[in-house]
Order: sequence, then structure tokens, then C-alpha cells
Amino acid sequence: MPALPGGTDPRGDQLIVCGDGPLAYRITEELTSRYGEQVTVVLPSRQRHYGPQISALPNVRVLEHAELTVQAFADAGVRSARALAVVWQDDVGNLHAGLRAQELNPGLRLVLAIFNRRLGDHIRLLFPDCTVLSGTAMSAPSFVAAALGEPAPSHVRVQRRTLYVARPSDVTSGHVICGLAEPTDDPAAPRLVPPETPGVDLVLAVADGTPRNPLTRRRDPVQEVSGLLRRLVWHKFGLVFAALLAVTLVGLPVVIGDAFREETLRAAGLDTCIALVSVTSQDIVNLETALDARTLREDVRIVLRLTDDDLAERLQKTISNTVSRSVPYLAAPAFATAMLEHQVLRTIAVGRHVLLIAEVRVADQVGLAGSSVRDTERPATEQA
Repeated sequence: MPALPGGTDPRGDQLIVCGDGPLAYRITEELTSRYGEQVTVVLPSRQRHYGPQISALPNVRVLEHAELTVQAFADAGVRSARALAVVWQDDVGNLHAGLRAQELNPGLRLVLAIFNRRLGDHIRLLFPDCTVLSGTAMSAPSFVAAALGEPAPSHVRVQRRTLYVARPSDVTSGHVICGLAEPTDDPAAPRLVPPETPGVDLVLAVADGTPRNPLTRRRDPVQEVSGLLRRLVWHKFGLVFAALLAVTLVGLPVVIGDAFREETLRAAGLDTCIALVSVTSQDIVNLETALDARTLREDVRIVLRLTDDDLAERLQKTISNTVSRSVPYLAAPAFATAMLEHQVLRTIAVGRHVLLIAEVRVADQVGLAGSSVRDTERPATEQA
């Protein structure tokens, strides 16, 4: 998409993404490839970080700016933009950028990446139309579920009913809404399938008030959680923050050291743990930790965080009893959907991918208003 004079788009319908990291790349790819949108990306350099990959995407206009100044937003066409996503890995910087953009376009839809959840809750109140998302928070349940070998703990409130994810064997058939499948021939996205479809590993069901977490039905839930966490090895950085908080609350030991070293792994309990989870921000550290742990103990379940989803997929196929996840890959669909003015209610982890549950306004002109859900269903082969 060529640059237009003054950086404006006559359609008044453009989308802008600010950032040059893996999340910015995945969001832009999601918007262009899945939804066919034209996107302007503002980043510091085409040559550094994910600049080359972003520049190579179709339907993308790239602008270089060292900072997200008012001039940078003016050049990008914020005044006529439909939505802006800021994912520069800096909570304060992202907030500042949002305020600058709003001055140019008070009706702009903002999607901000904010790591601090409490700060994010307050930031929402500063803008008339703002969604605050945290890739780390959205992906954490997937890592925990992978470590425990259980479905990710996902539930969502829809039309005064609570829906949750479970294994088919744990739900009575009358409560099942649909199955959740991850087709091997098209792993890009999970599929909703009819409830009676055989071979599905997960279903979306209606909660009936019965406690679903087996820990809540035991005599001492805190003691059971404590015992469970004692058998998990977590690294001291990144997504493990939530685990360390839980560890602090229940008084579990914390081991300080390089996770990939044998003495650290053994001190943390590698010999008796049910899983090892390495989720630092550095792929090389996670990979080295996983390989060293596999050398020391062949049967331990390993869960690691990798930025590159293609590498994560291939590594999972190559190393037995290993689960690898990409945070940008898990989080990007929610950011992209929020930019398209859909209200994301929940992201549900299905294998290495996510399924979005969102509120979408159905207009009469698309032929769906007044139709039943069954009338709107299409086979997976016909879906875009």
C-alpha cells in the first residue's frame, strides 16, 4: 500500500499498529491475512527486530519513527483511522501514546498492551473507547494447563449463562453446547463442531453450579494447591510471576539460580516434579533449560515459552513429552479482534492455538439479523 500525501487514507477506515516486536508482527499478520485489512505500522526501524518481517507482509504500509510523537501519529493518518493498537512493551509509553493519539482523533478506538493489570483497569477510564490487553495474562492459563495436563481453566458469561471448557467425559451430554476441535489439516484455528462429533477432546458446556475444580471438593484446598505447586518447577522470570506469588502465599521454597544448570534444576526438585515450566523472555534460556532437563530426566513433562510459533510447533513434534507455546501467537487474535470493534469476552486455549469468544454486532444488511443459529452454521470447508 503506497504512502499517500500527508499520511492520510481517504477511506477513513485504516488500522494502525505501533510496535516492532513479535506481537506487533502477529497482530499485523492476523489483520491482513485473516481479515483482509490494510494496515499502517509505525516502528523505529525497518531493519531491526521484526521490521523486515513486518515490511514483507502484504497490504502493509510501514513508517519509521523513533518515538510515537504527535507528528508520527499525524503521518500515520490517525485523524482518519478506525483503530490504533500500541504494543511497544512499555506500559507508561503505551499510555502516553494513547493520550497523544486521542487528541488527534477523539473517536479513535484504542487497543493498548499493558502488562500491569491494575494499571490497565484504571487506564480504561481515561478513554471513551479503549481495550486494555495483556498478552502475558491471556497466555498464562495455557502454560498452567499444559504443565498439569488439564484443559485450560476458561469460563465466560454469555446471556446470563456461564460457559466453561471441559473434557467430554466430565460433562453430562445435556449441558454440552458444542465441541472444540483442532483439525490436523488446518491447525491455524480451532473449530466449533456439533456436540455429537466423535473424537473431540474438549467441549464448551453450560455450568450447573457444580464445582468443576477437583481441588475445591477436597478437605483442604490450600494444602492440595500447595502440594501441587511443590511438584512443579517454574523459572524465576516472565510468566512465572503468578506462580511465585502463589508460592509466597503458601510458603513454598524459591530457588535462585540459572535455571539451565544441573544444580539449580535438582535443587528446585527436578527429580520428583511432574513438570518443568521455563517461561523467561529469552528463547535461548528456555530452550537450553528444556534440553538440559530432558538430559537429566527423560520422563518429565516440559513446557516452554518460545517467541517463534513455527519453532515451537516443530520442537513439540521433535522432543517427546514437550509442550511449547508462543505468547504473541496466543495473544494476537484478541488484539486484532479488539481493533475490529468486537468485544472479546474470553480467549480459550485449544492446544497451541486460541479460540475467541466475542460480542459482534450483527447488522441487517449481512443477512443474519433474525436468523436462528442453526440457519447461520456452515461447514468448516466453507468458512473463510
